[in-house]
Amino acid sequence: MNYAQFAVFRDMLRRAYTRIEEGCFGVISATSLTTKLITCFTALCVYMIINSGVYLYVLVLFEPPPPGPTAAPIFHSIRDPPSILLTLFTTLHPSEAKLALHHNTLRNWAQYRDRVHLIYYADATDDAVARNISETASQLGWNVRPVPKYHKNVPVLRHMFIEAQNISQTPYYGYANGDILFTNTLLDTLSGVYDYRLKNVLMVGRRTNVYVSKKDLVTSSSVTMQARNASLFMTNAQDYFITTSHGFPWETIPNFIVGRIGYDNWLVASAILRQIPVVDLTNTLLAVHQTDAFGNFAGHYNKTKVELHTNLRMVSKFFKYGLGHTKCAQFYTENSAGVVELKSRKRNVCERSYRLMRVNPNFFVDSIREYISPSPDINSEPTIGESVTTMNMS
Repeated sequence: MNYAQFAVFRDMLRRAYTRIEEGCFGVISATSLTTKLITCFTALCVYMIINSGVYLYVLVLFEPPPPGPTAAPIFHSIRDPPSILLTLFTTLHPSEAKLALHHNTLRNWAQYRDRVHLIYYADATDDAVARNISETASQLGWNVRPVPKYHKNVPVLRHMFIEAQNISQTPYYGYANGDILFTNTLLDTLSGVYDYRLKNVLMVGRRTNVYVSKKDLVTSSSVTMQARNASLFMTNAQDYFITTSHGFPWETIPNFIVGRIGYDNWLVASAILRQIPVVDLTNTLLAVHQTDAFGNFAGHYNKTKVELHTNLRMVSKFFKYGLGHTKCAQFYTENSAGVVELKSRKRNVCERSYRLMRVNPNFFVDSIREYISPSPDINSEPTIGESVTTMNMS
């Protein structure tokens, strides 16, 4: 049964109940007491069945997914990407224990500076380690700039995106955590996606955890070699975000801070509800996380619960973080005979969760109503209010 057929069946049930109910009250003037009792008893039984949950059970559990938060059509035409394809930026919390890893990141990204504009947002800390990082970045060709805005002494993500888009003119803009290393697959993947002419998009992916046993892990070949036997991390963790020029409404995003949990899932879910295409680059882009003695959850250590949950307190308690996993992306990339192709995810495991939001809008809507003021005409994309109305969740 497709959705259109189900809609007809649902309307038939509603009309049948309405007629029985009208019949019950219509026989009040009937002379036959038996007729009145039978008709009213029948209507009462139907009413009890519907209100006992059987009707709702059919509507919610067996209803095929209605038209939901789908993305715009994707068009493909081969074209030559510009010489500078990406503006990539990060920020680091200076740490002498992680100085070698910081240098790995600075040098690894710098090998792509002929096609990537690099921005390092320097921490305000004024000590020898912080100065060393800034000086090294500058020597490697990075554009070193102060962090545009802090919240609780931690850089705010959206302000870095807004400033990067204002000072650099490239097709793509991306943020990645300071412990992520890239290979040539970064530019190969973005060059492939560039052919699809996505005006608005959010690209994310899973990372590969690699224990860094040596300080010099820089070149694409060495990073690839180290990642041969490594495994992908969880789908609920995104360590990089790439979007087009003004293709994601950062002006309307809460002041999420980097290095704290929660904001990555919120961004993915927000994009999907705004009908912005979300692309999972995991299959074609190798992003290596430098795992050291602190493990794969190093960001959770040496932080109080209040510090760790800063982003969580910016979002409604009703928000379900499972809606923002990488596997929820509507599209994914795939390498086909050396060519990166963009494909639609036909069986999206998150469809049911998004469908249930029509029954309980508190799943997500409260979090965006409370913390976002819809901005009109952001690249002609629907605002949050418009998306909510479209999905009948208001």
